[in-house]
Amino acid sequence: MKIKKIIIENIRCFKNLEIDLSNKEGISDWVVFLGNNGVGKTTLMRSIALCLCEESGAAGLLDELHGDWIRKEDTNKKAKIRIEFEKLNGYSKTPSIETQIKLSKFGEVEVTQTTEPKSSKIWNELFVCAYGANRRSYGTVSYSEYTVVDAVYSLFNYESVLQNVELNIRRLQLEIDLNELFKKLEDILLLEKKSIKLERNGISIKGPWGSYIPMGALSDGYAATIAWIMDMYGWKMLYEKKMKDVEINGIVILDEIEQHLHPLWQKEIVNRLSRQFKNVQFFVSTHSPIVAINALKTMHDDPNSKLYHIDWNNEIKEANASISVVQEPINDLEYNQLLESEAFGHILNTNSKVDKLLKEMSELASIDKPTQKQKLILETIKKELKPLMFPEGKTLIEREVEREYYKELEAKADYLSKILSKKK
Repeated sequence: MKIKKIIIENIRCFKNLEIDLSNKEGISDWVVFLGNNGVGKTTLMRSIALCLCEESGAAGLLDELHGDWIRKEDTNKKAKIRIEFEKLNGYSKTPSIETQIKLSKFGEVEVTQTTEPKSSKIWNELFVCAYGANRRSYGTVSYSEYTVVDAVYSLFNYESVLQNVELNIRRLQLEIDLNELFKKLEDILLLEKKSIKLERNGISIKGPWGSYIPMGALSDGYAATIAWIMDMYGWKMLYEKKMKDVEINGIVILDEIEQHLHPLWQKEIVNRLSRQFKNVQFFVSTHSPIVAINALKTMHDDPNSKLYHIDWNNEIKEANASISVVQEPINDLEYNQLLESEAFGHILNTNSKVDKLLKEMSELASIDKPTQKQKLILETIKKELKPLMFPEGKTLIEREVEREYYKELEAKADYLSKILSKKK
């Protein structure tokens, strides 16, 4: 089951938020959230995971969080998360889960949930896993059954540990072809074929370091990636009771996907996960320009995916974050140019007046179907900017030219602002 729409009301920094993941091509398989610290990326992903849990599990997860979950500005003290899914054969209505969170008169958090349809049969097909930014550690805890609340717990409690990697692999050995599993892992880990092997004394991995070493000796990047992937397989094994193959169908939520990954790996991670888990709908957040630009390149081949930017809505006084699909074609940009794009909030080394001006001009340029008036204003701005354009600053002389460019741009800021004001 894939998520088609997410609606959030009165949760922390989100007053009203609606994310529609459907388009003419289908439903997004990869959903990537960008945004500054504190704008609500983790809150958004926790909201998704929370709604996918059953009632008592959701209430338990809320107890793990510090601070109020319901917006302080909301006088009704009620919050809502609604998730709608793709339509399924045999059901006339759109499947949905709606979770209501409210404070009782005694200040206690109460969680209620309604599903459509009410039948549990359809919800037994829902497989979800979620992982917080700290996902390197795994322990010896053994589970006897799959529950969503256990499978998403690390997103809510960073001190939690994942399932034991080696134990899961040894259990899987009885049900699937481990060679197929190792092929997937080797591709995701950027390793050569036959680099992973299971021996009597445990798992050994051979990488750029040249020889086979035990799991415990791996660097954080390798250890964390293997840990969450094998945790996911551990849950899948409990969910299916009897696994037929290494393929996974479900929803996976990953906070800060770039954690512990070298830039070379950040460049590859989205493409490789997409290739190895074709039936998984991923929701991920990132601060990395490298992940973002290569996610968009992957999405170029897979139009059923979206890149979102979360930012503060400065049009209202109370704290409120808003979300928008990144429209600007950033896949041809270089990484330092990406920081100046819509995807990263137009981060610029200029004064605030020029920063605001370029942001507004970029937003105008990214409109899919501009009016004739907007087109005319855009052409006027381009003509004014053309004499000031500079080459990409890779050498000292180019950086000198870049600095001169910004000085001239500052001088023209007021004039360009007057042109831009006419778009309204």
